[in-house]
Amino acid sequence: MTDPSATTPTSPIRPSPATGAPSRSATPNGRWFAALEAISSDGVYLIGPDGEIHYAGPEGGPLHRREADTDLLGVQAFGFIHELDEAATLRALDELRDAPGSHATVEIRVAAGNGQTRWIEARGLNLLGDPEVAGILISVRDVTDRHEAQELLRQSEERFRALLEHSSDAVLLLDTHQQVRYASPAVEHLFGRPVDELTGRQMSPSFLHPDDRRALGHRLVDLFATPAGILTFEARVRDAASRYRWAEISMRNLVDDPRVAGIVVHVRDIDPLLHDDLTGLPNRPLLRRLLERELERADASSLGLVLVDLDRFRLVNDSLGHDQGDALLVLLADRLRSVVHDDELLARLGGDEFVILSTRLSGHEQAVELAERVLEAISEPFVLDGNDVHIGASIGIAFPDAEVGDATDLLRDADAAMYRAKARGRGRWELFDSRLHDDVRERLRLQNELRRALADGAFRLHYQPVFALADGAVVGVEALLRWEHPTEGLLAPGRFVPIAEDTGLIVPIGAWVLREACQQVRRWHQELPELGPLRVSVNLSARQLTDPDLLATVRSALVLSELPADQLELEVTESALMEDTEAAATALADLRDLGVRLAIDDFGTGYSSMAYLRRFRVETLKVDRSFVDGLGDTGEDGGDDTAIVTAVVTLAHTLGLQATAEGVETQDQLARLRRLHCDQVQGYLLARPAPAEELSGLLARRVGS
Repeated sequence: MTDPSATTPTSPIRPSPATGAPSRSATPNGRWFAALEAISSDGVYLIGPDGEIHYAGPEGGPLHRREADTDLLGVQAFGFIHELDEAATLRALDELRDAPGSHATVEIRVAAGNGQTRWIEARGLNLLGDPEVAGILISVRDVTDRHEAQELLRQSEERFRALLEHSSDAVLLLDTHQQVRYASPAVEHLFGRPVDELTGRQMSPSFLHPDDRRALGHRLVDLFATPAGILTFEARVRDAASRYRWAEISMRNLVDDPRVAGIVVHVRDIDPLLHDDLTGLPNRPLLRRLLERELERADASSLGLVLVDLDRFRLVNDSLGHDQGDALLVLLADRLRSVVHDDELLARLGGDEFVILSTRLSGHEQAVELAERVLEAISEPFVLDGNDVHIGASIGIAFPDAEVGDATDLLRDADAAMYRAKARGRGRWELFDSRLHDDVRERLRLQNELRRALADGAFRLHYQPVFALADGAVVGVEALLRWEHPTEGLLAPGRFVPIAEDTGLIVPIGAWVLREACQQVRRWHQELPELGPLRVSVNLSARQLTDPDLLATVRSALVLSELPADQLELEVTESALMEDTEAAATALADLRDLGVRLAIDDFGTGYSSMAYLRRFRVETLKVDRSFVDGLGDTGEDGGDDTAIVTAVVTLAHTLGLQATAEGVETQDQLARLRRLHCDQVQGYLLARPAPAEELSGLLARRVGS
């Protein structure tokens, strides 16, 4: 800061040089001013008509330099004033000088001690007409701290206002009559109305959806009657076009706070978060919110849930690509919109699952009619990239009952009904009933018991021999999983494997099967060396195919058992391959490189193609038992079965693969398979599955002619 005793034209402070400086003791009323100093913390100054300082005290006052030169007498007071405040100060001084006995107050910046600029409040009293004073008495108070605090507050308010003006959240301030005193710019986006149009108007609850107003009840009234009360809720707000958007609204009663004196309303647009990006439909979180709200109503008798799940949608993704799969979902959403009423909610749960929430179902018949409309709408082909694509759907229907406590329960019931529709043939609807409640409870019970079974070592393996038709030799065994249940006895895999699949328990269970099966075959090799190489077949589930540790699990089983890799055959069903063809192709390629053999189980029941057979690099096609069962029948179905078995065996040989027929139970079936040159067979006619200790005596058996 420039020395106030020097004149520098470019400085914001323009001090004047000192003129003759009379001593303080020479001041006529020095004792009187000294008395003022004693009783006041302010600086006291007496200046003449020309602005020259005749008296200055105390020395710690705002204008003292606090350095070497502390004598201000004879110095021009205006030399300390900031250039931005000079004009206002001169005007005030002129007015004061022209009115004897008058007083004036200004707040200005001055050059103070240590080269600082300080804010002062200067109060002047015109005593020029008093012969004992003959000057203007100035009382100076340092108010820098106050100005700095005000500046910080101003900056804070500017930042806060800038945040409000650029925030996507809307902020409103309502008075006690619910009139809008302030509205941030974001209200125009959210409410579709300009700020000027809202300001001064009453903001009644009418901007909320009627259902949401009813749900709020008296909570709004209570908020206005409760000082410092807070109310937070989610609701649909109506814009200028009468469309509703979902918002998170927080209201706080600050009427008693003098700085606010109103109700602060904070509105956040959450509509994009509650809608599916692909279809624009409400998503699972929004469905749950609305479903919970409907279940809380006193009368939910007309409420129903229709869950729609596409059949084999994965095939569309695998064959046409995910972009076309997404396009199909968009077209499907449009189809479903055409069958629901305006007061029914259509939502996408995720993937290929959609839900219709209806509150207009007076009975099951209306729900069934809605499901039939959905199936009919989906039955028409979808045009994707110029191609007609046919897709089906399975539908589950559920209603609230005594067993339904919340949205999770009702969604679970609809899901259970949908899975029953799939199990009964797909492309149909099923109603949830009390029996499915029992099935759900049974399923949960088995899930818990499965976990204990794995820890307790309750699983067993039975083995069924596989015979070569050429010479009748036993060339392998298929390992079949059983569960030694503590109360229900020996359970077949159909009872528990689907549950193990859904829960992921199939992965550790499958790892145990691999280890046990490989070790058992190694023991047979040691006990019966005359058998020669004996393969063991182990089934892999769809969940295991996507397990990143599958390769390590298989390698570990081979190393621990010292079994050659080509004596392990892994069987995968067509449906498991189609669950995720990319993951399946990668997993099977890694296993093939390890040296294990690969087989497609239940061939002919799925949707694989010749291209997939080449891509998966398998060695064996296993003909499903349902086709083998029809061999030799003279009926229409039997003729088809014979043709299918013939086609599968021929296809296998054409591709250089082996064909294995499952479920051989009659001599006629065996003879026909021999004439078709099927390579291998297994079935009850030849040997039933048995524990390892019961099978040792049968391993040298050959098929008779």
